[in-house]
Amino acid sequence: MNIVVPGSGLILLGRLWLGTVLAGAFMLGIQGVVCGLLIAPAVVVPGITLAAGLLAVAVWLAAQRMLVLRYRFLSDPGLHRELTVLRRLARRAQARRDWRSARAALRLALSIDDTDIHTRLAWAEFMTRTAGRTRARRAWRAVARLDVDGHHASQIQAGLDSVPPPVRKATPTSANQPPQP
Repeated sequence: MNIVVPGSGLILLGRLWLGTVLAGAFMLGIQGVVCGLLIAPAVVVPGITLAAGLLAVAVWLAAQRMLVLRYRFLSDPGLHRELTVLRRLARRAQARRDWRSARAALRLALSIDDTDIHTRLAWAEFMTRTAGRTRARRAWRAVARLDVDGHHASQIQAGLDSVPPPVRKATPTSANQPPQP
């Protein structure tokens, strides 16, 4: 799929923004080539067509390379071990009440692989202890989206139940407002 639409493979492997940017840049380059060669060759300057073609080729090659690198990275057998070490560091920091170190370790683990459910669970637990209701609930919902098999459903539900829903300000509606004279 990444061969036809460069960037789509990166989107599937968890790099949404990078894949979207690459797909968009490729689309712009191809559009310039199609306009310069097929739609309006008499109007579009050949240099623009060539530049658009070079952009499309460069983006296509970059997207293929990035996909291979991302795949190799995610299939590295040491990745799971590294994430486990970072989660352990975060737990120890939380036990010492060193919130800054715990946050740094978890953020690093998430930057390495933001689709690892165990790291997301640790992040949600951390956010429940240190952040406001909205951010904590958002973290638990992110875990729920990743738990497609339902292995952590009870833990997720307990986490969501431990964080009360945010209080919303009441907005006046026409039923609550006095009649206009």
